[in-house]
Amino acid sequence: MYALEVLDIIDMVIDFDKMPADSNTLRLRRAVAEAEDRYDENATEFNRNKVEKAVKDYHQYYLNCNNHAIAQNKAKVDMVHSPSHYKLRGLDIESVDVIRSVLSDEEYKGWCKGNALKYLFRAGKKDDEVQDLSKCDVYVNWAIKAMEV
Repeated sequence: MYALEVLDIIDMVIDFDKMPADSNTLRLRRAVAEAEDRYDENATEFNRNKVEKAVKDYHQYYLNCNNHAIAQNKAKVDMVHSPSHYKLRGLDIESVDVIRSVLSDEEYKGWCKGNALKYLFRAGKKDDEVQDLSKCDVYVNWAIKAMEV
């Protein structure tokens, strides 16, 4: 029977491919493996804590790398016209395309108006005020286009 090692489990939980291939990653992976080896040889509370610390350090480094990558990509994302969190995974369409196709014309116009009001009312309270007003404008324009058809 195959026994999972701590690094195997970590690699199942986090996206290892997103980890940079650098000395920090190698050092942290080595620390996890060494702490696990010592824990197997002498299963004491002290060694268990060393494994936990090594795993937490590795996970924190992963989170830091991921947050850095997200921050770098934020500037590339158009949060008004095509925010990536509305793209459907594996498809080159946004959720609005699906919503438009399943709602009647009247329902779609109502949905657009409701979302326009939402962004107008929350302008500057959650995100950047200009961004919220720009999103409001997108929904107003979609409603106008739907009325012109």
